[in-house]
Amino acid sequence: MSVAARPLFLLIEAHVLTAERLHGDDTTVPRVAKYKTDVARIWDYVRDDRPFGGPAPPAVLCYYSRTRKGEHPRRHLAGYTGILQVDRYAGFNDMFRNGWADKLMTRANCWAHARRQFFELAEVARQLKRQKGGVPLVSPMAKEALEWIDQIFAIKREIDGRTAGERLSVRQERVAPLIQALET
Repeated sequence: MSVAARPLFLLIEAHVLTAERLHGDDTTVPRVAKYKTDVARIWDYVRDDRPFGGPAPPAVLCYYSRTRKGEHPRRHLAGYTGILQVDRYAGFNDMFRNGWADKLMTRANCWAHARRQFFELAEVARQLKRQKGGVPLVSPMAKEALEWIDQIFAIKREIDGRTAGERLSVRQERVAPLIQALET
């Protein structure tokens, strides 16, 4: 990192890591290596309190690593103790165990990541239709799951910006039955 940019980075880092909730993910990036291209990672941690009526400006904090080892997010978030919304990548798991930090971090799983797997199952039919003579495979359960998750997203958009109590009430009344149906 440039010496000139470091003070700005430290301010962004402090702002992001003081959030009550973060969304964490990693993105692949090509890395030039000797005689080939490797896959490296950009770890991004997003703070955006606008859907919750928060006044703090949104921001994203990014770190680079050559690998996807769990040691990277553990190092990045060593002092963080709020809610962390992540996918099911096992490298995050240690951060949610007792003894990792002074205060246990809370895991919030990501519906967008869960939805992706149902979407891939539903897309099987389209892929097979492209094959000549292929029998189209329809996954009605995956399609139904996507419809329930889409309803959850629509409700979330409706309640963005409301108070925590209002959001909780709507979720208990309208989202909980959708999740129960999805689990069934």
